[in-house]
Amino acid sequence: MLSSIHITNFALIDELFVEFPKGLTVITGETGAGKSILMDALSLALGERADTAMIRVGAERAVIEAMFEGVNNSRIAAKLAALDAENADNLILRREIRLKGNSRCFVNDTPVPVASLKEIGDLLVDIHGQHEHQSLLRTETHLGILDQYAKLQNLLDDFIGRFEKFYDTHVSLRNAYSKKNSIDERKAVIEYYLREIDAVRPQRGRTRMSRMNCASPNMLKNFRPFPPNC
Repeated sequence: MLSSIHITNFALIDELFVEFPKGLTVITGETGAGKSILMDALSLALGERADTAMIRVGAERAVIEAMFEGVNNSRIAAKLAALDAENADNLILRREIRLKGNSRCFVNDTPVPVASLKEIGDLLVDIHGQHEHQSLLRTETHLGILDQYAKLQNLLDDFIGRFEKFYDTHVSLRNAYSKKNSIDERKAVIEYYLREIDAVRPQRGRTRMSRMNCASPNMLKNFRPFPPNC
């Protein structure tokens, strides 16, 4: 569950730290009170698209950090392992937006691509608004939901492992065929040169010119016979 969010230099917010107790939390207020700013900040921490216009006027960067407690999700654990990020009960997602340069994303203090941050964020939170983040409406999540419901994670992990081994073997075999073709081409070139040499039939102690058209006797002035000991 989302336990806290820390916002710095975002929109109109100088600095804000909000803790969420267990159970249902309701945030109310008049129009313009800042509820949507809080949700926009959370969306950024979950990997949504960033814009430098979101940085508070006069600041160089905005930072949003969201902490989740009691995260026990095998799919998230697999993604953390692939990113070499620490897999702990508490998960901290941090997003930095800079005026100069691209935004930076972190999962448990490990730098990650924004696409990976979004994949993890989609597994943590559904933001129900204009149907933008309802995972049941996103077809790419359907297989994962079915696998989780049917408790097929172990079977899925085994399949992924076997497929990766198959793919690695396939790539190695393809590289071997490519190398063999290169060797065959090189062999054909060498055999061609050998046939040309055999056709000339060079002999020790003499010079033989084959199929050469000489326009002038002067063209032969630089030719010398081979020494007898060659």
